[in-house]
Amino acid sequence: MIFFERMVRERLLDAACVVLADKASAAVRFPSDSVSFQAFAAAIHGRCLQFMATNPDIDWSAGE
Repeated sequence: MIFFERMVRERLLDAACVVLADKASAAVRFPSDSVSFQAFAAAIHGRCLQFMATNPDIDWSAGE
């Protein structure tokens, strides 16, 4: 987990998500807010918006 937190902090990765699961109880947890799914999804969403803003020549409505 520390590895991924450091990689994101040093901007070597856009985002990371660490999920820990207990096989016996099927419980899932995220050990840190910085590598949670919510942080991962927000970072990827932001990156998509940035890509769209920097590529105005692409017709983004074509998939509708």
